[in-house]
Amino acid sequence: MLFRSSNLPPELQIRIDQHLTWTMLSSNDDKTRFLTLALCGEAGELLEIIIGRDFASLATQDDIQKELADVGNYLYMLASHTKVDLPVIIAVSPSVMHAESIALACEIVVTTGKLANLVKKSWRGDFTLEEKAFEFQKRLKFVSYSVFYLAANLGINLPQSMLDKMLEVEEREIYRNRGT
Repeated sequence: MLFRSSNLPPELQIRIDQHLTWTMLSSNDDKTRFLTLALCGEAGELLEIIIGRDFASLATQDDIQKELADVGNYLYMLASHTKVDLPVIIAVSPSVMHAESIALACEIVVTTGKLANLVKKSWRGDFTLEEKAFEFQKRLKFVSYSVFYLAANLGINLPQSMLDKMLEVEEREIYRNRGT
């Protein structure tokens, strides 16, 4: 039985469960490493979009919403896989301030990097994630708070955006596998 977050909409939780079972990784450690690396990559893409690679191309709200959905999906897949119940926060008044958005995106990148470092040290044998469970959960929850605060700050319904992104990924997979 897969772990279920008590705070996600049921349809989104079902999709997360499905994506976790589709992952073709041999061990729990491999899946934890893959999900952590994917989360870090998506956090970096989010920051890049918010800052604007060359400042001439400002990101649209839709671009930011899709990257936040990617971060949210990998965050909740990692939380579900490691059995960490994360909060869903949506009660923040939108106030679109570019500087605050950049700061929140930086926090997300820094904290996912620290999370990846924990996973790396566990993988190389310094300790187990169970031994560092408090720190691992604390970092996951901090990323969750930052992601949901950023989404709310920008007026984005993150759970719905995450579900929309999951459905988009499923459509791509169906299209790819059509010929097989």
